[in-house]
Amino acid sequence: MPQLEETIPHNLSNSEDRASAAVVALNKGTKHAALTKLLRDLVMTLRPGDRLPARDELMRQYKVSDRTVLRSLEDLQRAGWIVRRAGSGTYVTDPREREGASAAEAEAGVQTIAVFAPHSPSAFYLPSYLSLCVNLIAAELDAEGFSLTCRVVRGQPTAEDLQAVESLRPRGIVLMGYRFAEAAVSLIARGHRAVVLGSPPAHTDPVVPCVYTDHEVGGYSAARYLLDLGHRRLAFAFNEQMSYAPADHPRWAGHQRAQDELRRRTGERVSDTTIDRVALAAWREDASLAAAYFRRPDAPTGIAVWNDSVAIVLLGILHRAGLRVPDDVSVIGFDAMPEGEDSVPSLTTVDQHIHWQIQSALRLLTRPAPPPPQAIITLPELKQRASCQPPPTATAPTSVV
Repeated sequence: MPQLEETIPHNLSNSEDRASAAVVALNKGTKHAALTKLLRDLVMTLRPGDRLPARDELMRQYKVSDRTVLRSLEDLQRAGWIVRRAGSGTYVTDPREREGASAAEAEAGVQTIAVFAPHSPSAFYLPSYLSLCVNLIAAELDAEGFSLTCRVVRGQPTAEDLQAVESLRPRGIVLMGYRFAEAAVSLIARGHRAVVLGSPPAHTDPVVPCVYTDHEVGGYSAARYLLDLGHRRLAFAFNEQMSYAPADHPRWAGHQRAQDELRRRTGERVSDTTIDRVALAAWREDASLAAAYFRRPDAPTGIAVWNDSVAIVLLGILHRAGLRVPDDVSVIGFDAMPEGEDSVPSLTTVDQHIHWQIQSALRLLTRPAPPPPQAIITLPELKQRASCQPPPTATAPTSVV
């Protein structure tokens, strides 16, 4: 059987140099795509029925992971270049049996992941969040040799939207938000792999594969942190798409659980209110309205905000209103967006580990077997920065636990 070094430059006579050249070739592009090409070149030097080296040998020779080797072999098998026989090995197929292999090869060579993202007129939230998510997805896919196409839709994807994405023959489809669950069900029924980044309604089992953070724990962590600092007048601020407290949302349940625990333990009661999109928009136009609101004797001293984008806008509003954060008002966000580290003051937040969620979603789409309806849930984590402290009149705080 011809040796692997025949697939790399012949002017390298030393076998170690030739092996190094293969590794260099891999490093010039994405490892998955480069390895697929090298293995295809190898197959072209072999005869039908010849056996390829074992996976561990390919890992050692090309200095790549088992996952990368497995994905490249799957690409070649879909393209008709090889056949894998359980318990025996991987063998070169007869070229005469590769009818239509060129189209399959093209599909294997340029793998695509499609993303459906919601359009929103919100000036507070979605653009920066979606930009972060799409950039993270693009970085993950680039490292694995996939291309990315993103389609922004108003409302639900139309038949035209679905057809446009399906025509790309994507390896999988990411839908940003559980609002797209119905579209995901339709895509899966037509043979596509689809994963939703977003949580189903409270007390509802997912009908499609989905990845999200534990919002109940996240809401609890935010409220609990403010309560432990001594805040007893809380507010919960929501983005433009939420004009009221979503009582059926797990994050709201987490807020309430933290207050209930304090009440049971100490007998103290917490006053809580909401700051809706109407108030936020009005304050943004006229900061004096915010100043008047926070001069009230019952004004909240601690604010848990639905996301970092709204929290950063709120920091600007409070500054223009003459209020100091955290001296006068404490603010805690959600999402751990990069912008929060550079805000003034730096934003205390709850990290829902968006990067981990995206990695999990892509693993579901690219693994050998299609994903079943299941939920992968990340555990959120409080990130203490500089936007929270005890309220001005606080005595020593009583811990919830």
